[in-house]
Amino acid sequence: MTTTNLPKFTKSLTIKRASAQNDPVYHDAVIEQKSIPELKKGEILVRIGAAAFNHRDVWIRKGQYPRIAFGSVFGADGAGTVVAAHEPNDPLLNQRVFLTPSRGWEKHPEAPESE
Repeated sequence: MTTTNLPKFTKSLTIKRASAQNDPVYHDAVIEQKSIPELKKGEILVRIGAAAFNHRDVWIRKGQYPRIAFGSVFGADGAGTVVAAHEPNDPLLNQRVFLTPSRGWEKHPEAPESE
């Protein structure tokens, strides 16, 4: 797939503020259509074949995960195929990849470093 025939939109599972006052808090997870932005230098586009909905996502819905904004997409863990890249000869093109949210946990095992 080249960048000229990429889809313009994708569907995502997104966090939304709970519509009712829940006690305890449990925010909504809704399916939304989102536009796919133009790829920037160093970016790739992955067609997701499998995504996890795990404890991280439950904590987000409970309002217990730091620095998550409403409108963010669930599913940090996933696997798929790289279908496009900013650089046309990127070695990851057409390769299967695994996505993991472990970035930012190198220095402190209890929470990610601030950026």
